[in-house]
Amino acid sequence: MNFSLVCLSFLLLAPEHVTASPCAAPGEDSLGIKIGQMLMVGFRGTDAGVQSAIARDIAVNRLGGVILFDYDVPAKSPLRNIVSPPQVRALTRALQQRSAIRLFVAIDQEGGRVNRLKAKYGFPPSPSQRALGRLNLHDSTTAAADRTARTLADAGITLNFAPVLDLEANAANPVIAKLERSFSADPRTSRRRAAR
Repeated sequence: MNFSLVCLSFLLLAPEHVTASPCAAPGEDSLGIKIGQMLMVGFRGTDAGVQSAIARDIAVNRLGGVILFDYDVPAKSPLRNIVSPPQVRALTRALQQRSAIRLFVAIDQEGGRVNRLKAKYGFPPSPSQRALGRLNLHDSTTAAADRTARTLADAGITLNFAPVLDLEANAANPVIAKLERSFSADPRTSRRRAAR
């Protein structure tokens, strides 16, 4: 992360509102801390050792959160942050230890194809929202959500960007329908499932 660019952008966008430099050391400047707390970043690496870039960014820039990925899209690499349940637990514990303020540790664990904690890494299988929406039993959605919540809590993940409440209005939609990210085309079904 290039914190100096964030600081420069902040100063360029709102110079009349700056009473202290957001680029000063976080311990010296509450505005700098507040800016850092608004940032959630992705990073590369499966650990957060003291010398890692993410450890430095958390400590120096007072980041508010991080997001974990299993696949590194820009690098086209199958390895980014997730290897196994013990590794993810160690990573999230180390990330929290680097921060003076408790971090949000986020993930996209919707289920089905949008599933960062995959069974191939040793995590429990997670059904897609489409599969849950097609079941007549509402308890199945509750059970799946409970299993996901327990998996995330055990891994030290504190924020899940799910469920998605988009409707499957277009069966050819490559982002929603093709990835089975919607409970239904019916808003009532989606609302009931999300409430579980």
